[in-house]
Amino acid sequence: MVIEPSGVVLKGVCEIRSDVCIAKTTASITAVWTLPQRTQVNVCKPCLDKQIRDGVWEVPGAKISPRFDAVVYDRDGKIILAVEVKSTRDPSQASDRWARTVRRNLVAHYALPSSAPFMLVTEPGHFFLWTRNTPQDLDRNPDLEFDLDIVPASTPVESPAERTRSFENAVAQWLMRLTDAQTPPEFPAAQRIAATGLLERLRGGRVVRQEALSGDSKR
Repeated sequence: MVIEPSGVVLKGVCEIRSDVCIAKTTASITAVWTLPQRTQVNVCKPCLDKQIRDGVWEVPGAKISPRFDAVVYDRDGKIILAVEVKSTRDPSQASDRWARTVRRNLVAHYALPSSAPFMLVTEPGHFFLWTRNTPQDLDRNPDLEFDLDIVPASTPVESPAERTRSFENAVAQWLMRLTDAQTPPEFPAAQRIAATGLLERLRGGRVVRQEALSGDSKR
């Protein structure tokens, strides 16, 4: 859905109220309009960014925070891979079309550096990988797509937030194994990633969780 920002900052309550919301009670928000109906929606900045990152909204000309669930750096501090993890059991959020929308929004809104491959992972373990990101190929299909069972066993008392953290941890642990030069070639999905040329670059890399990007190097 295309959204038009008003540019107006006011005090109020966010209508989206996602898990990153900072305006569930009165705080700074902005008004946006859905197009073409021009229905007003009041939203805080973190929820606005999340709606764009999740492929729900598209805001022409807007910039969003270049922050990822995990980033892999080489020894010189260059970005090897940016990873976005989505903990969801909605089947529609594991489709090629949805994945392309998420990536397109990140590229179009300047959150994803063109020099770094991008990986999108959805629960319970569906992986999408693009080896390059440029404005000229916004709707390009993934270069690699595969399923991998990495979800840890849930417990009856595990909350949605705990489940999300468990899934993100599982993805990070899997990435760390890929960067280890001692990990055998038969490690899950290693051979498929090697075929794209990315695995060789990952070897010896460093995985950083919840990282805000700045250009091609770590702050």
